[in-house]
Amino acid sequence: MNRTPGNKQFYTTIMVCIIWLIFCIRAEAFIEREYTLQEVIDASTNIVSGIVTSVDKKRMRAIVEVQENLKGKSDFKQIKMNIAVGDTRGKLTSPQMMMERLDNGLPIIVFYQKEGRNLAALGYVSKPALERSEGTWFQLFATDQPNRDDVWWRHTHIEAYMHRTFNGTTKNLQKIVKDTLVGKMWAGVSENAVKALVLTGNGAKPVLSQESTGTATATAEFLTLKKFDEVNWNNVAYQETKDRNLPGLEDAHILWIGQREIGNDGYHLSKDTEDRIKRFVEKGGVVILSSQDSDPERPCGDGWSPESILGVDGQRRSDFQIVDSSAAETLFQKPNVVKSGQIVMDDTWTNWSKKYTVLATTNSGKDIALAMLKRGQGMYLITALHNATEQDVKANATLMENLIHFAVNHLSRYQDVSRILSRKAQRKNEQVSKPSPAHFLAFPSAHKLSGRAP
Repeated sequence: MNRTPGNKQFYTTIMVCIIWLIFCIRAEAFIEREYTLQEVIDASTNIVSGIVTSVDKKRMRAIVEVQENLKGKSDFKQIKMNIAVGDTRGKLTSPQMMMERLDNGLPIIVFYQKEGRNLAALGYVSKPALERSEGTWFQLFATDQPNRDDVWWRHTHIEAYMHRTFNGTTKNLQKIVKDTLVGKMWAGVSENAVKALVLTGNGAKPVLSQESTGTATATAEFLTLKKFDEVNWNNVAYQETKDRNLPGLEDAHILWIGQREIGNDGYHLSKDTEDRIKRFVEKGGVVILSSQDSDPERPCGDGWSPESILGVDGQRRSDFQIVDSSAAETLFQKPNVVKSGQIVMDDTWTNWSKKYTVLATTNSGKDIALAMLKRGQGMYLITALHNATEQDVKANATLMENLIHFAVNHLSRYQDVSRILSRKAQRKNEQVSKPSPAHFLAFPSAHKLSGRAP
């Protein structure tokens, strides 16, 4: 089995890469990777909020008065922006378009990275008239000077794709950044949202390629999951964590255990975490165990489940056989039709308790590809998916979406209806546009897997 590098130097290199990717892309290039807000926060040496105090339409310049340091202590009382030098790229960006988005009195937030005298920044601003649509992300660069009044930040372009990171009002973004910096989970998420805690990042590499959907700290598995942000008019908000102690579990409705999180070079869940997972399900939570990693001499443990099941070493495969079950038919058909040969699996499950409902098998019926175990008001969904790479996740995305839909529909039937049930009728009557989930899980504005909105 292939192993994920875990040494300190590897992750140090990754953080250097993300800082370069976010802040140091050439002026003519858009940021096409999908960043989480947490990644932008982590890559910033400083985050400031302020007010636009001067807009010179003729010279295409604007000045921001810095009012609050959200991260770090900035040496700048003002951020002077030279918009006129910005790039023009058709209908996506131009200095004129940027100036249209700036007015006196508008709140603004600037994330910047300082390295020596080099300053590179992402700004965000939104107009009140655009509160139900996206604001504007834009790039700035500057060279630090002893006299900060002499520093003019050069505008390069509007970031056409960064609305996937956040899409809302500037004041809301400021609040979310503050909450995130103090460790609040699901910052900015509605009380009515279905909350999914995603354990990921220990067993799978972050995505780094130029064509990737994410970047250096978010895994392809997480970045794909957060696209499934609406199920039958229920908003679904995702919170990622690398902490196997599962902080925030009691506030979640769904726990997604990602690639190689419970088993990778050994079993990793403590007895306390196992017990909390079992209580979580008893009280109505849904656990989706997407994969495990076993070696012949070290099968995966099952202490997270009240019933016995054995995780075993397997071979990469895509074939499965659906067992005659209505649940299996739903999981492989709604909202996506998933057929044998279309997904990627690896290590599987065997020697299962008869209390599991086997939905699909592989390896000539010897191993589980997908099973369900109901317990109390909750349930476990156990799969043999292999989500190690972007390509693997892309192949498995349709079934991953089906699993989330199945879980949310289960919650709608069995959990507290005052918090979870659909608000479909109310939202139809109000005709309100759905905001992106306000959290650092990349705020998707599009639900389609293949869509790339400009």
